Parts: sequence; structure tokens; C-alpha cells
Amino acid sequence: MTVPGSYGRIPRLVEGRLRMRPGSILEYLDRLALSDLLFGDNQFFLGAVEDGGSLRILTEQPVVVGERPSLGEISHFMRCAGFTQAGAEPVFFSEQYRVAIFDCHQGNFLRGATGQIFPFDVIPVRADENLMGAVKALGGH
Repeated sequence: MTVPGSYGRIPRLVEGRLRMRPGSILEYLDRLALSDLLFGDNQFFLGAVEDGGSLRILTEQPVVVGERPSLGEISHFMRCAGFTQAGAEPVFFSEQYRVAIFDCHQGNFLRGATGQIFPFDVIPVRADENLMGAVKALGGH
């Protein structure tokens, strides 16, 4: 369940630089759908409830028990999923999918008992030409 009136953060370009800003409800729901499409994480929208004058989004996803993977394991998983890392930043992108994925640090991944890597709470966004260019510039591409 989200914090009342808070729907995560979304990267946007401000004067040519990447900045994070609060996301809207629609951006949050798009992020959930995009994450499920890319990673098959089976996160489901259950509904919205009003709480103190603000909306909270209710979701459900399977429980994953595991350990934090290494940065190398995360990078390998993302490369196998078709993404390129933007330099040393915890950001990956795919020109084919026209998607950038932010917040890809160890706290947002688990390695399950079978060794499978599970991303959660990463920030996938549909990237237009300008955003894709800014992401690629992080890594000097």
C-alpha cells in the first residue's frame, strides 16, 4: 500500500539534467504495469482507498525470500533481460524497448533459493528521445 498521497518518484529532464520528482497515480500504475511486462513480477492492482483526504494504492505481489545479489549479479541479470547499464549509475536502459530503469541498487533486488534474481521497487519509465539521451550520457554513450 502506498503512503497517502505519494506514488513513488519519476525521473524527468529539468534543464537538460535528470531529476526525480513525485509521481502521479497514473505514472505509478504505468510503472507497475511496465515492471510486470518487463520482469513478470506478478504485481496486481487491487484498488484505491481514501485515507485522510488522499488516495492510497493497494497492490499485491508474490512473496520472495532470498538474499541481496551482488552488483555483478544485478548487472548480469539486467544484461540478459536486454538492458545496458548507464556507466556506474544504478540505471539501465534499452533502446529496443524504449525504457529506462532507475533505482537498480542492491536494496531493490533479491536472489531466490533457485538463484533467480527478482527486481522490485525499481523505477521503469518509458523513455522518449530526450530522456534516453540523458540516460545514455550518464555512461558516456
